[in-house]
Amino acid sequence: MADHLHQNQMIRILEQYQVSAAPGSVPSTSLPLTFFDIPWIMCHPIQRIFFYHFPHPTHHFLHTLLPTLKHSLSLTLQHFFPFAANLVFPPNPHLNHPYILYHESDSIPFTIAESTADFNHLVSHSPKNVSDLHPFVPALPPPRTSQNGTRFVPLFAIQLTILPNSGFCICATYAHVAGDGAAFLHFMKFWGSVCKARGDLSSLEASLPCHNREIIDDPKGIKLINLELLKNWEPEPKEFASLVHVDNVRATFVLSRDQIEKLKKWVMAKGSGDLHISSFVVTSSLVWVYCRNYPDVSVPKTYFGNCLLNRFVRLKRGQLVGENGFMEAVNGIEIKVRDVKSDVLKGAEAFMSNFLKVATSGEPMVIIAGSPKLGSYECDFGLGKPRKCELVHINSSTSVSLSDCWEEGGIEIGVALAKTQMNCFAAILEEQLATMIACD
Repeated sequence: MADHLHQNQMIRILEQYQVSAAPGSVPSTSLPLTFFDIPWIMCHPIQRIFFYHFPHPTHHFLHTLLPTLKHSLSLTLQHFFPFAANLVFPPNPHLNHPYILYHESDSIPFTIAESTADFNHLVSHSPKNVSDLHPFVPALPPPRTSQNGTRFVPLFAIQLTILPNSGFCICATYAHVAGDGAAFLHFMKFWGSVCKARGDLSSLEASLPCHNREIIDDPKGIKLINLELLKNWEPEPKEFASLVHVDNVRATFVLSRDQIEKLKKWVMAKGSGDLHISSFVVTSSLVWVYCRNYPDVSVPKTYFGNCLLNRFVRLKRGQLVGENGFMEAVNGIEIKVRDVKSDVLKGAEAFMSNFLKVATSGEPMVIIAGSPKLGSYECDFGLGKPRKCELVHINSSTSVSLSDCWEEGGIEIGVALAKTQMNCFAAILEEQLATMIACD
């Protein structure tokens, strides 16, 4: 056991396990990377955390719920084995491409900890230091290199932290190259379903993941283009703590279903009749100003991997801060959404190079992470839906998270800013929302 003090929160490591699928249940398997996967090799690890109400002492949790969680995780890894695998970089990338490799002995780190932190504070929407969630985030195991120069990079780690007599949280750190948000939440929902069924897979309603990479069609040869760009990329491993903007605070803003519908009506009244106005468009536009399913890609909802492409919307600062800033943002984002609906792979061969240019240009940008359609609050381990879900790596003004909401039909917006900026953001958002909704 080890004790670590972090900002007045005592974190005590109780156990450290390696959880794997049952021996012989999954054969050694290699999975090629698709053109959807390759750009995410350059992405910092994703951290997602889920808080659950559990008003019992630690020893009760350890003797009742923990054994079921461990067993159900092992059963889940039989079907979601890529999370226990490694990303493999062959010694000569000019001849051999990176891929995901699962060996029968592969496992994921599963850490059990205890914290004295205030559960109610952590699940509240009110501003809190971005570092408050840092103690609950597991680190990925370090990469290793074999004698022939092959590099193996682990993809997944879980930490479960008990907050005695209040609740517990499950935080996962994972490499985006292994799967997008839909794939990860499929894993979490499946794990929750197995836990609720106490390991009885015959009674599950959850669908199994699809690992067939051949269903990803690449008519434009985008994979080879992305691999060529990857040759010039050098990984810069950083500890998660070094990425945290310690002076920033994190807050959650909730738009109710009624507010979203009124925003849509406001936009329709101001714009042209052919605008495609979704909840994503109005929510993203609102945040930008004040701060998976594509018809041409035949991929099943159970596909495990990445099925995301970046879209860039560029506007001048004067357009955003002007009187019509909200509508400028709506129009800019709506055009890109319309492009996806007409031709999802339009310009896809330049997406990775465009992202590299933007990321290294120093231009101010805001990245929208997550989606209200993914169902974060549907991850139920038999205790009801989570009290709070967050993307922990959203810790600066360059990223905003969107997710579904504890209250059905709403959208949660996760924002991290300097404290003074957060106060201004909250005041302006409240004022603008009230103005637009009042005009309905």
